[in-house]
Amino acid sequence: MTTGNTFETPPSASVNRVQIIDLPGLPLDEAARGLRGDELISSRALMSLAAPHASVFGLNAADLPSVLPDLTRSKALVRRDAALAVGRALASGGPAARDAAQEIAARLGRNLGWLLATLHRGDEINRRVRPDWQPADWEKWAKIRTVWLGGGLSSGLLGETIAASARSLLDELGYIDVDVRLSPYTSLIALMGAARTLTLLPDEPIRRRALGFDFGHTLVKRAVLDYEGGVLATMEALPPVLMEWSEIYPAEEDRAALGRNVLRFVAQIIARTAAERPDAGPYAVTSVAAYKQNGRLAGNGPYASIHAAGGNRLANDILSEAT
Repeated sequence: MTTGNTFETPPSASVNRVQIIDLPGLPLDEAARGLRGDELISSRALMSLAAPHASVFGLNAADLPSVLPDLTRSKALVRRDAALAVGRALASGGPAARDAAQEIAARLGRNLGWLLATLHRGDEINRRVRPDWQPADWEKWAKIRTVWLGGGLSSGLLGETIAASARSLLDELGYIDVDVRLSPYTSLIALMGAARTLTLLPDEPIRRRALGFDFGHTLVKRAVLDYEGGVLATMEALPPVLMEWSEIYPAEEDRAALGRNVLRFVAQIIARTAAERPDAGPYAVTSVAAYKQNGRLAGNGPYASIHAAGGNRLANDILSEAT
């Protein structure tokens, strides 16, 4: 059973589609000009930057496609290992690998800094290419003073270097009151957020143990969650599972078939984890890499395909029934 409070994250909540056309009066890096948020700071952006240096990282350049939205075109193992290789090179690589890793991390950090400056300023030239945002969306970002960095790129020295590079650029530009900090939960930030939504149900014991999942595009993060008095007390991380989309996408384009495959995969992972940890349950708290609007997963991502298979019902109902 999947339960917990739910939060709306409609497509308009994302900064992925914020595009930097220009920042009048600022010396915008040409490397950042014209790019969208998901091209500036993401695992795909890291892979694109790492490709020319693949040999010094012990990677195969042919495995590092340029920035592509098609998840079936790159392997989860490659996406995971690219970030790990850059992080290792920063910490203990040879001179060539360390210099290349420093260049990549600094570039990603500057990209993040330029993106935050774009959001903070809200110039008309950039507003025009984000028509789904209202003035209130830009005004919200103009007021934000602390940005927490989480996800796969935030771990270890890689995350520290990205955050430091972003802060350095913002300081150079005069935005000294905008801070970039690393979340203490790094790659587990979404799982931690989901875990904190499970409330104490009527007639429930004060203490409870449940399973937690973050179904991402590269990895499924898993954990055993312990609650005391309805509050999350501890989170024991379990080994993540690689998300190989080439094994889930049907041979022919069929949204309903994809949805059935996704639901089957979700159910298998939850069942497998429950068998590994029979001391946890019967509840599973899930975070899914998809937009959510009016209780339904939105957008054209693979997880949203569950509605093609399960009908136009609430996402919680479809996932609960599948598991």
